[in-house]
Amino acid sequence: MCRRLPIACLLATMALIGLAFAQVPLRSPQPTPPGVPDVNHQPNYPGTVEGQQQPNDPLASDKAFVKRAVEGSIAEIELGKLAQEKSSTEAVKEFGKRMVEDHTKATEELKAAATKVNVEARTDVPRKVKKDETKLSKLSTAEFDRAYAKMMLDDHKSDVREFTAEARQGKIPEVKEFAARHLPTLQEHLRMAEQLEARTKSGSGSQ
Repeated sequence: MCRRLPIACLLATMALIGLAFAQVPLRSPQPTPPGVPDVNHQPNYPGTVEGQQQPNDPLASDKAFVKRAVEGSIAEIELGKLAQEKSSTEAVKEFGKRMVEDHTKATEELKAAATKVNVEARTDVPRKVKKDETKLSKLSTAEFDRAYAKMMLDDHKSDVREFTAEARQGKIPEVKEFAARHLPTLQEHLRMAEQLEARTKSGSGSQ
């Protein structure tokens, strides 16, 4: 009969084969022995449930701000002390004295705020500050005055930007409030640094 109806026989044969495969139970993949590449394993890329990356710390920027602010204050204190010792220019010495006074208070307040929110605030003198001290201490008085004034100008421009951003966008209330409260002082320091830098450039600072 299959000789007469070859197409019908072919279809019947295919149906029987499909039925046979349908009755064969599916086997679960066997565990791969150690040292053998697992061809069944799908890598956990970011976005999958198992391999999903942990969300970033929402307070990371605030914590980084605290650390930078403490280091910055310590730098202003140490360099302010050096200015009082090294310079013979009254304007530079007075500026250095003001930096020591204001940033000592700011450092103590910031350390207290950092403690409340469990943020580490190291108060040792940063390595960069030590290098700056060494470099400045080797300069002549006039060179020191110009270099110190320029350094204070650059530092306070950066400080005002960072404190402004933290006062607007900070997520830790204590830190955000600290930034907002000290921003006017830093803005005043920046104006003073601009005047000092202009005077040391022109050599008009009083001796």
